[in-house]
Amino acid sequence: MSKIKDIILTAAELSKNSLLKSIHKSSKTTDEFAKKILQEVESKGFYVIDSFYTEEQCELARKAIDQVSEDYKNDLWIDEDQSDFRAWGINQVSEEINKFYTHPFLQSIREQYYKLNDEFINGFTMAGKLKFVKNNKGSGGGWHRDTVNDRQLKAILYLTDVTAEHGPFEYLINTQLKTSIYETIRNNNIKYNQNRFTPEEIKDIIKKNKYPLATLTGSIGSLIIVDTSGIHRGMPIQKETRYALTNYYFVDKRKGGKGIPNNIKEILLNK
Repeated sequence: MSKIKDIILTAAELSKNSLLKSIHKSSKTTDEFAKKILQEVESKGFYVIDSFYTEEQCELARKAIDQVSEDYKNDLWIDEDQSDFRAWGINQVSEEINKFYTHPFLQSIREQYYKLNDEFINGFTMAGKLKFVKNNKGSGGGWHRDTVNDRQLKAILYLTDVTAEHGPFEYLINTQLKTSIYETIRNNNIKYNQNRFTPEEIKDIIKKNKYPLATLTGSIGSLIIVDTSGIHRGMPIQKETRYALTNYYFVDKRKGGKGIPNNIKEILLNK
């Protein structure tokens, strides 16, 4: 579980309030729950739901990732350390994983976040398989913002138990706020369009600003809703293998967005 207790709705609380069950049944309750979550995302940068997927659903997703990784092994993106294996657009070729991308609750989340109907929101699912390799950089290759001038929404699903040794997602709370860009320029000598950061820069940012570090460990099936314009990383993995799914969402160009970046389009699985 996350160390940031005040912004976690635990599985027990979800069961008590019948919210988790309701998001699969009632569109009205789904929208209300989504609104509550996005209030936290707006104010702190992320929100965590325990047990969004069952262990059985996670097992099916892991098997789908392994199958796609074999069938499309020449289409995988692999980092230079041979630690971070990614299948971009895997929902296009896996019906099992497409269930995560098309989940009604996540549709409500992205529609409310961007304030648009789903037809104007583009996106895809990326499957990540992170293996321990000595001196690996972690998922994403270190500390970064996905965007500097725009917001970016993601939904990250842990398909295995993720302890501090399994490369958990880390986030500097409140760095999704536009003011954080100007504060780091003023206080830490960060360039305006800088989106990647050294470990030394991160230590200085934490020291001189009010951005607490959240390390999001979680049990299998945990879901993270996050604004990745905030500073974040996947912690370097220290043992075993971590499986995860990540939904990326983009505003359609018809509504003034950039759509899916061209470099992503080039590596989407489309066979």
